[in-house]
Amino acid sequence: MKRVIKDFAKDKKGLLGFGILLSIVFLAVFANLVAPYNPYKMDYLERLKPPTLSHPFGTDWFGRDVLSRVIYGSRVALGIGATATIVSTLFGGLLGLLAGYFKGIVDSIIMRLFEILNSIPYFILILLIVGLFGSNVVLLILLLGLFGIRIARIARSEALAIREEDYILAAKAIAASHWRIIFRHVLPNSFAAITVVSTMQIGMNIILVAGLSFLGAGVPPPTPSWGATLSGAQEFMKIAWWTAVFPGLAIFFTVMAFNLLGDSLRDVLDPRMVHRIK
Repeated sequence: MKRVIKDFAKDKKGLLGFGILLSIVFLAVFANLVAPYNPYKMDYLERLKPPTLSHPFGTDWFGRDVLSRVIYGSRVALGIGATATIVSTLFGGLLGLLAGYFKGIVDSIIMRLFEILNSIPYFILILLIVGLFGSNVVLLILLLGLFGIRIARIARSEALAIREEDYILAAKAIAASHWRIIFRHVLPNSFAAITVVSTMQIGMNIILVAGLSFLGAGVPPPTPSWGATLSGAQEFMKIAWWTAVFPGLAIFFTVMAFNLLGDSLRDVLDPRMVHRIK
C-alpha cells in the first residue's frame, strides 16, 4: 500500500484527475451550500442572460441559474454513474471470477450469456425499455448496471491466470473450499484490474446518462441533469451559447478526471508498469 501511495503521488496525471474528481464530488455533496441559487427557481425577467457576476454561468430559457443547475446536475451524473458501476462490478465481477476459476461448463454457460448480452444494441434497448416503463433513477441504475457487466471478461481473465498460481494449488492441497479460495485469494489478487476498469466505467456511465437525458430518456424533469440541459439548449445555441457550453464542459472534465485516474491506477497498481511513471 505504501508503494502504491508513493507511486501515485509521483504521477501528475493521476493527481490531476483525482483533484478534479475531488472538486466535483465536493460540489455534488455540498450542492445545497455551494449553489448560489435554487436550481428550480424560474425568473422570466432574467431569461437567457449572459454570464455576469451575479450569474457566472448565465441563465437558461426559464431564467434559472445555469451554474446552480450544473452543480446540482453533478449529483445525478455521479450518483447514477457510480451506483450503476457498483452494481455491474459486484454482479459482473463475481460471475467473471466464477467463470475463470471453475472453467469448464460453468465458464461456457456464463460466457455464452455475456456473448448474447454483448450482441444486443444496449443503448437502443434502454431507450425502448424507458419508453415502455417510463424513466426513473432506479431503472436507469439497473439498466446501466446490467449492460456494464462486461467487466466480467476482465475478472475472468484475471481468475484464469491466478488459478494456476502455486498458492492456489497449495490451498487446494489442504482442502480449502472453493469459496474460500475465491474470496481469500482470487478476488484480492484480481482487485487491481477490476478497480481500474470500474473507475473508467463510471466515466462511460456518465456519458450514457447524459446521452439518455439528451434524448429525453434520462432523469425526468425538472431534476437538473447535464444531458437534459444540453438538449434544451439546442435551439438557443446561437443566442445563448453558455446554456450548452458549461454543462458540456462539466461532462468533459468529469469523464476526463475518471479516465486520468483510471489510467494512473493501472500504472500504479500493476508493478510491471511502475517504471512508466515519471
